[in-house]
Amino acid sequence: MKKEHRADERFDEVGRVTAEEISAFPGMLDDISLSGCRVHFPVNTTVDMEKDYTVKINLSHTGIVEQLDLVVHPQWIKDESNETYIGFRILRSPDTPLLNEYIEHMKSLAPEAQMQNLLITTDVSFI
Repeated sequence: MKKEHRADERFDEVGRVTAEEISAFPGMLDDISLSGCRVHFPVNTTVDMEKDYTVKINLSHTGIVEQLDLVVHPQWIKDESNETYIGFRILRSPDTPLLNEYIEHMKSLAPEAQMQNLLITTDVSFI
């Protein structure tokens, strides 16, 4: 298995992504970090790899930040069975301070989530 080397820690997150210049249909956020995110759209789309895009991300973890308006630049694109996966680099955006706050919140939850993974097992056991 190939190990990914990333500058920033990525957090698995579910969210709705609106990018009108990319697709008329909303996409789904797969993961996010301070420097990038991965999104997929339910249709095949065409993306200009030289262009910056504005996206609105509605996050599932409400309370700290509900929506982010970000300027992104595509890094890679992959079409799979009528879906398009796109990796974006996040550029300096109006909501960069909110993104920083959100990532700090997610980092603070990380030890708790790790502890839950240790306590809750998905293995089947019979008594």
